Parts: sequence; structure tokens; C-alpha cells
Amino acid sequence: AKAPGVMRIADDGTAEYHLPASPHASTASKGKALLVHGWEGCAGQLASVAAVLADEGYEPLLFDFGRHGNSRSGNDVTDLPRMLSEFLRVVERNFGPSLNVPVLVGHSVGITVI
Repeated sequence: AKAPGVMRIADDGTAEYHLPASPHASTASKGKALLVHGWEGCAGQLASVAAVLADEGYEPLLFDFGRHGNSRSGNDVTDLPRMLSEFLRVVERNFGPSLNVPVLVGHSVGITVI
């Protein structure tokens, strides 16, 4: 599945996808929502959830873990500690050092990482 929004590759090689709140949303932006895919998955698998959140006024942010989807990061090993480290880098890069994320959505191992 294709990930929604605008893709950018961060300095660490992580593919991130930013989707603005829908212009049809009934309210002003409610802030960002971070969506985390599961094991052997990719951000595109959460595209329909991101679309619903955008319609509700959120600005979804999705990313591909290393060695998943379009990310250029990682090596031959993907494990939970590495995924947690990547998750924390994405959060700090997009939400600041307070790590305050208003909405978190995880699928499968993504919820374990959260």
C-alpha cells in the first residue's frame, strides 16, 4: 500500500510521511497524530487510518522503520530495541524533546514500541 502525504527522508535514512489535516475537516487542526506500523509492515498499511484522522482535523505523521518500506536506514537486524530507538528519534525530531505526542496509533508490534 502506498503511504499518504508528502514523503521526506530524514538525515538518519528514515522515510517520514506528513499529511495535512483535510480542508474538509469541521474544525481547525487538532495537532499531529503519529501512526506506527507493525512488524514487516510499512506506513502505507495505515493510509486509511491516516485519512480518517486527517478528515477529523489531525495532521497524521507516519514513518517506515529501518529496513521497512522506503526507509534507507537499518542493517541486517531489526529488533525491538532498534525499533524503539528509531521511534524515539522520529518523535524527538517531530515533536521536540518533551516527547509530547497528542495522538499515538500503533498496529501489531507498533503498539509494543509505543
